[in-house]
Amino acid sequence: MPILAGWGDLAEREERFGIHPGDPILLSPDYRGDGVMGLYLCRSSFSRLEHESKRNYTGDYCVFFDFLWGRGKNWNEATADDL
Repeated sequence: MPILAGWGDLAEREERFGIHPGDPILLSPDYRGDGVMGLYLCRSSFSRLEHESKRNYTGDYCVFFDFLWGRGKNWNEATADDL
């Protein structure tokens, strides 16, 4: 795939970061990943949830994060007022 050019070591990178098939990966609307969010998804109690629970939570996160993005904020800048 042309989009993966230069990523021949993708499987190795995924293994190094503990990303497994089916694990969610969240990107911002400008296609950037967040290292802290990646750690949360792959190495916290979230990573031990059932697949369907991960899918459901991830969908909810996306709605909230898109809302924040529209307000010019990243997830880690959310306040109680944003909720």
